Amino acid sequence: MPKPLPYSSRPTTGLEGRGWQLPGFGRVKLVTAGASAANEADLAWTQGRQHEQRTVAWRWSELLKYRHDRFGIVDTSDRLLSLWCSEPRAPLVLPDKRAYRLDYLEVDPGHLGSSLGTFTMLTVYARALEVGADALILGSLPDSAGFYEKLDGIKGPVPGWKTEIGLIPFTFAKASLLEGLEALNGLQD
Repeated sequence: MPKPLPYSSRPTTGLEGRGWQLPGFGRVKLVTAGASAANEADLAWTQGRQHEQRTVAWRWSELLKYRHDRFGIVDTSDRLLSLWCSEPRAPLVLPDKRAYRLDYLEVDPGHLGSSLGTFTMLTVYARALEVGADALILGSLPDSAGFYEKLDGIKGPVPGWKTEIGLIPFTFAKASLLEGLEALNGLQD
C-alpha cells in the first residue's frame, strides 16, 4: 500500500475556487477535498446509497489519503455535493496517448439523476486537459456504465492499462474533453 499523503499536500490547479452557475443548484465551486470533506461524505452519503451499492461503497476518508488529486464540488454554504479523486500527478503514458486516470467519483446520493454528475465530470475533463492529457480513462462500476456512455465514453479495453476486476474500462477522447471544457466555461459566473 502506498504511503498516505498529508492533507497539506495540495494539487495545483486553476480550477480551485472558480465559480459556476449550475441549474438547480445555483453557484457552485471546486475545492481541494481534505479530511473534513471525506468525513462528511462518509457520514452523510452512506445511508443514501442504493442498497446494492452499499456493498461496493468505499470510504472517502481512506481513499483521499492516497490520492494527489482530490476535489469536491460545494455550494455557496460549502455543503459537499460531489467528490472525485485521482492518484497520478501527471498523465499516464500509454502506447497511443497520454491519459488522465479518474480513480473514484461520487455524487451525493440525494442528487443522483440531476445535472450534478455531468457537471462533476466536466471538472474532471478540465483537470485532465490542465495536466496535459490527450484522453481520460476510468474503470466504471457496471451500474454506472450507462452514465459514462451518455457522456461519450468509449467502452472497451485501453491499450497499456487494465482496470480492476469487475470494472468496465472507458476512454474519453480529447475531442470529448474539449467539448466538456467549453460546456464548463459556458457555466462560469
